[in-house]
Amino acid sequence: MTFSPSQPTKQSGAGTPNPPGPPVSNALRSLRSFQRQPLDFLAQLERAYGGVVRFSTGLLPVYLVTSPSGVRQILQTNYRNYSKQTFTYAMAKALSGENLLTSEGANWLRRRRMLQPLFHRKVLEGFAGVMVEVAQSRLQQWLSNDQPIDLVAEMMAVTLDVAGRTLFSSDLSDATPAIRQALNTSAGEVLRQFQSPLAVIWTLVGFPPPRSQAWQQANRYLDELIFGLMEERRKREEMSPDMLSLLLQTVDEETGEPLSAQEIRDEIGIFLTAGHETTALGLTWAWLCLAQNPETEARLHAEVDRVLAGRTPTVADLTQLPYTQAVFEEALRLYPPVWGFSRRAMDDDTIDGYRIPAGARMMLSPYVTQRSQRYWEEPTLFRPERFLADDTYQPDAYFPFGAGPRQCIGNRFALMEGVLVLATIAQQVQLRRLDDEPVAATALTTLRPQQPVYLSTENRRM
Repeated sequence: MTFSPSQPTKQSGAGTPNPPGPPVSNALRSLRSFQRQPLDFLAQLERAYGGVVRFSTGLLPVYLVTSPSGVRQILQTNYRNYSKQTFTYAMAKALSGENLLTSEGANWLRRRRMLQPLFHRKVLEGFAGVMVEVAQSRLQQWLSNDQPIDLVAEMMAVTLDVAGRTLFSSDLSDATPAIRQALNTSAGEVLRQFQSPLAVIWTLVGFPPPRSQAWQQANRYLDELIFGLMEERRKREEMSPDMLSLLLQTVDEETGEPLSAQEIRDEIGIFLTAGHETTALGLTWAWLCLAQNPETEARLHAEVDRVLAGRTPTVADLTQLPYTQAVFEEALRLYPPVWGFSRRAMDDDTIDGYRIPAGARMMLSPYVTQRSQRYWEEPTLFRPERFLADDTYQPDAYFPFGAGPRQCIGNRFALMEGVLVLATIAQQVQLRRLDDEPVAATALTTLRPQQPVYLSTENRRM
């Protein structure tokens, strides 16, 4: 679908113009393109119309905001005006419960206040050893098998193992296939409902769509797993140094009330789901970008070899691995796992000179903003160096974890895990593509490679 530039139109009786965008007569085509090829569709809108675009999906207009100033206004300076009362978050709440991702208002503030200590720097640093140990263990399996690896599956296995040990102090390797199946079923349900022709109607009527039997079975499995681990933990005389133990001991400072069992289950569920998948995909894209950019890979190896000198990394090495972190952040720029998300305007507003009416459905896309020629030099090139100097990009044009008060609470956990896993693996092996076919990104619930990617492992120490 292609667009022709148009001029913004003035709202009758108002001095502030509506944002530009494709004509309303394109509504059904826009809806189909948005549901089937959202990355291309949104990027074309941004190129044709700029940083604030209005497009119709048949019954409702959607306001795409990709300018850094607009992103900052929605997520930070005027964030109270932009709620999560949208179809996608209502659907997420129906599928994953009331948690830090889906809650609003006072309930969200209470949860954020109670959960914030779990992500204190000292707590996170205590998990660094687990991340390195898991990466080493997986690495040894690759070297002993001497077979090409399925990159997405292996990165998912690494981060799910890390999640199991940091959340529960448990080795979930035997349960990994069943957990992955349950999580994939949940993600598939979200995608199925997003792509449904009835999605707009569900948005208008304001209640969640029916849930499939497969999702219900997957949810029951996760309930049994998490509630079972909680019950086992409560029977112990001593708590383990993990997230579950911290959640069980957390109380609201104002009321003295602890989190309920259901609240803990829902928070653990979203940590397990979002926490491991987004980091795994960030690592996946980082390895692919390195395999396609030998000079960048060589610079990464040089930093890892110099800093670690053959030993395994520790949390103290993080500040000494700036290029390794830049590699991970550049991968997140080009391929943000959360490629887009929504908000709803509660009151009238003006963004970049355009009228935003109360009730407007807002769309933000890290993928589009982070690849825009308006805000980045050579935006499609993999250049980690841009993250080594603060003046090479606009901070508000980079938001893979969101921004403002509702920025992902696990962003520091993810960055630490990404850097430690990259350093642990890169110091010993090179990952090589088996073919030269381009790997396209596909926008499912997260941003994934469109096809399976197999890499060979070459031991650098031989």
